[in-house]
Amino acid sequence: MACSAAVPDTTPGSGPERSSAAPALSWTRADSAWLVGLCLATYACYLWVLRFDFVFDDRPFILQNPWLLSWRFVPKFFTAHLVSFLHPHSQGTYYRPGLLLWLLVQRRLWGLNTVGWHFSTVTLHVLATLSVYMLAREILRRRFGAGIAGLIFALHPAHVESTAWIMGLPDPLMTLLAVSSMVCYLRWRRSSGRVWAMVSLAIYAGAILTKEVALTLPVIIFAYEWIFAPGRGVTTGGGHARRLHEAWVLTWGYWLVTLVYLVARWAALGGLSHALTPLAGRTMMATWPIVLWSHLKLLLWPIRLSAFYDVPYTTQLGWASFAVPLTAVIACGLLMLYLACKSPRAAFAGIWLFLPMALLLNL
Repeated sequence: MACSAAVPDTTPGSGPERSSAAPALSWTRADSAWLVGLCLATYACYLWVLRFDFVFDDRPFILQNPWLLSWRFVPKFFTAHLVSFLHPHSQGTYYRPGLLLWLLVQRRLWGLNTVGWHFSTVTLHVLATLSVYMLAREILRRRFGAGIAGLIFALHPAHVESTAWIMGLPDPLMTLLAVSSMVCYLRWRRSSGRVWAMVSLAIYAGAILTKEVALTLPVIIFAYEWIFAPGRGVTTGGGHARRLHEAWVLTWGYWLVTLVYLVARWAALGGLSHALTPLAGRTMMATWPIVLWSHLKLLLWPIRLSAFYDVPYTTQLGWASFAVPLTAVIACGLLMLYLACKSPRAAFAGIWLFLPMALLLNL
């Protein structure tokens, strides 16, 4: 799994022209069987949602959104905040033109037919599942392990909300784009063509325009290059410095795309972000453990699922509100650290798991 480096070039997002990583796995009937099986299992699990109606945010974003009635509103998607169509003079928090563009396409396809909208959202989850299989196949180099990873992702109860609720679609859409971008990047690292690199950058741009959590992808790619670098474990002769340089050369295109996005976001929102509820720093930090533990519990023990999760702010450092969640989060972190020391793949998985959660800390 090591990725070697040759002399870098100056193409954005490019680096060593070829990787000495193990060659890509040849496609076999087993791969096709896994993809078909994952599609059938996911559709079978979620097709019952086709009878659902518009609920919650579906109504304002779809039924009451004049921007979805004509293509002439597309430029507004990139120059205003997400709910500017409802509150044009308010201060926005979200910049998601990619999401609005997807909603426009769906409105043109389905009108107000709820069956079409739900089928589209379920299909996004199916495609995201297939992308997870492809990524796990690249990382694990084993089809069975990739299939199990895809199956867990497809049927995990925590994904019910974003699949059964139409306006939960930013999650599967962003996941599909971000994971596909990573798969394209890995394909480029195992080939000599730059097409995969350019496609990866383009898909990443679509991902960050859909949901902000995709901004973690450049760090994830950087971590991949650091973890699986050929000089991993070298502590002399500039080993760490060389690995940092090579990781930067290979990922700077993603940082450039990120910079362009942040400039556009700043212009549209009048800043990078605006707090919905201003909090004292002490209250915010005291609330972090229970917020992180609430999300970890949904991954580890997905019960009592809900469309909304109301986590109260921690104003006093009690056992249930602070000490227990903090202990649980530290325990999970130590377990992940132990596994990371045993396996580079576990280290990479841990970074992909915990890094997006860091965005939850911006309460």
